Amino acid sequence: MTSYKAASIKAVTLSVLSIIIPHMSNGQGDAMTYFVGSWQLSIWSDSDTIREPDAKGKWEVSDGRVGAFALVGRVLSLDENKALTREFITYDPLTKQYDRTIAGRDSTLYRFVTDGFTGDSLIWVGKALRQTGETPMKEVIHRVGPMVFGAVFYVKDGAAWILVTWERLTRLE
Repeated sequence: MTSYKAASIKAVTLSVLSIIIPHMSNGQGDAMTYFVGSWQLSIWSDSDTIREPDAKGKWEVSDGRVGAFALVGRVLSLDENKALTREFITYDPLTKQYDRTIAGRDSTLYRFVTDGFTGDSLIWVGKALRQTGETPMKEVIHRVGPMVFGAVFYVKDGAAWILVTWERLTRLE
């Protein structure tokens, strides 16, 4: 192998490792592993979360890499046991933010970023990308405890954020 090829391979390897292996001096990586596990997902199209949910599913999140920060997840429909979404959460050491990419079964691609938890709250800001265009979105998560968290999704309409779905996730394991 020529020294040029060896140097190129080493440079690419170091670049990949610098993206995957985060600088975790803020402890956020440990906080984000809160999501690892299986969760019962309940979704409502309005704020009446006392009634039966409009949809149910299961959100599974696993630690995607040993020794680095990468979470891999998916939402399964309960009736078909098929993946509705697949997602990947990583830490970007350059921006010091977490990146979240979600691919939906309907071909929608969601991209979000966050600085991490502030207390028990986490805000993902990004957009939904479809063939028809993009929609600004955000998800606000609040940890209720080790076994339950709530999430609300918003879409941006002009200058206003409009609530579109309410979710409650309860740990199964």
